[in-house]
Amino acid sequence: KLIVLRGRQKDKEYILTPGRNLVGRNDAKPVDIDLEPQEDPSKVWVSRQHAVIYVTDGILIEDLNSSNGTYVNRERIFTGQKQNLKPGD
Repeated sequence: KLIVLRGRQKDKEYILTPGRNLVGRNDAKPVDIDLEPQEDPSKVWVSRQHAVIYVTDGILIEDLNSSNGTYVNRERIFTGQKQNLKPGD
């Protein structure tokens, strides 16, 4: 599961399902994890199709050319780069 550490709904949990979990804002194209409720409406940081979290034998995250980037432990993950995730990241 993904647990929110900062934002408007701190401690909210999102269940990750096996396979591809699309992270972003629900808009014309639906997402699996909608982070729009986490943001102040005047400061949008999450792209509509922001990142993908893959759940297979391990857990990976990939940025989808988002406007503000994707970060793991304060380090930027660049578009097309898959980064392993571990508990606490």
